[in-house]
Amino acid sequence: MTHWLKTHPGRALTLALVFLAGAAALVATGRTPFYTPSYVPETMSTIPSERQTHCLGRYLIDLPEGFGQLSGNWGDIQLYYGLDKNFERVYASVHPESFAPEQFEARVAQRLQELRETINTETKAPMLLHAERLPNANAVLLRRMSDKHYDSALKSEVHVLVGNRYVEYEQESYDKKSEFGQLNYRNIDPAPAETRLKMIASKLRPQSAHGPGFCFQGVIFDVGQDDEVASFKFRSATVRDLWLKIHYHAVKGQPREGLFERNTKYVPDWLRAQVTTLRKRHRDIAGMNAEEILDSVGSRKLTQHVFYIETRTDKRSIARPRMTISLETGAAVYDGNQEIRPEGASTLSDDQVIELWDPMIDSIRLRPGALPAGMTASGDIPPTCRFGDVCPRDGYWMRQVDLPSYAYNAYYAEAPRHLAMLKGMVFKPDRSLDTPDIQPHTRWTWMREIDPAGASYAALRG
Repeated sequence: MTHWLKTHPGRALTLALVFLAGAAALVATGRTPFYTPSYVPETMSTIPSERQTHCLGRYLIDLPEGFGQLSGNWGDIQLYYGLDKNFERVYASVHPESFAPEQFEARVAQRLQELRETINTETKAPMLLHAERLPNANAVLLRRMSDKHYDSALKSEVHVLVGNRYVEYEQESYDKKSEFGQLNYRNIDPAPAETRLKMIASKLRPQSAHGPGFCFQGVIFDVGQDDEVASFKFRSATVRDLWLKIHYHAVKGQPREGLFERNTKYVPDWLRAQVTTLRKRHRDIAGMNAEEILDSVGSRKLTQHVFYIETRTDKRSIARPRMTISLETGAAVYDGNQEIRPEGASTLSDDQVIELWDPMIDSIRLRPGALPAGMTASGDIPPTCRFGDVCPRDGYWMRQVDLPSYAYNAYYAEAPRHLAMLKGMVFKPDRSLDTPDIQPHTRWTWMREIDPAGASYAALRG
């Protein structure tokens, strides 16, 4: 979105505030901690009173009617597998518009043609190396050269229709056998990456299906990821100079310094003097501690708003992500690629932006059923056992088999099997179901406590 880089005094200052953070969440503060709002634009927009709920990873947020999510860009979502230096990453995106099956097929055919016609400068051959229809009738895997100009890496990408949502995702594969300078795609085994991508295709589901997972643009990703990162961007159809951006990073995304500390260290006095702070305080987001700074930038006649809030938790996990939320006013307005209103003064008053901001932040809450089975809202991880293990905790346990061909291979399977166990009992295979090839891939995850009124402890021990 290059039009954001056009030079404008107000927007240049806004961008400077963000840049000086050294991260996506720095905003300058004024000299006083609180300020009585006073800016009122000559022509003021109206904020709809009706609210619509949008999914936000493992959470939900309520926004005024007319807010739409912008997506479909490479890297909107990053799924991490492994949390050490040897992690692997899948990049994903979800198109914002709805797709009928025939529209999806046409778009995939267009992508195929594009890769067939694009020639790699090193191999002198088409970028496309392999195309495969997956068992899911609405999923296609493409293997291609990673880059048009080099032959040192491969990328495997999957296009899949989930309900009426078009999802794209990819993983890169590298030459791990050759010395640097002698890397060649012929030495690359794409099978590990493609096995993962096929697994993901089999487990994606629409938000209406509910259940655990990371939700983005109406699609739930419950695909074995260890960490999840996403950028959520929203624009309003009624207040068109308004930008809402949310950076979400679950497990490893928290910087060493908080928002307040970065602000104190890195904002120069000349920049601070041009900013008025409407509010600076600690706040709660869905039970997580957060730091909040609400600023207005510019003069009484040409004011833009830059509101920021950032969670800061002692225990980061899938359940307690880092969220950095920013709301900006005064952005340029476009109709397609045509600018119809340049960057300039906010069309909302100070009071209006605060009245929009507070209910929006207060509405953020954990999506029901979003966490892995048994995980608590504080991020406590449920115990997991294999056959032959001694049960460490009373409760109901759910079976998962990590084989794509197995009928009960996910928590949200149509008929998942539960087992009530008491501490000290041994997990034993079912002779009729658990064949030797199944047993090594089977695990049981703690779900919840046993309801004494609904279970006979004597029967369990028997």
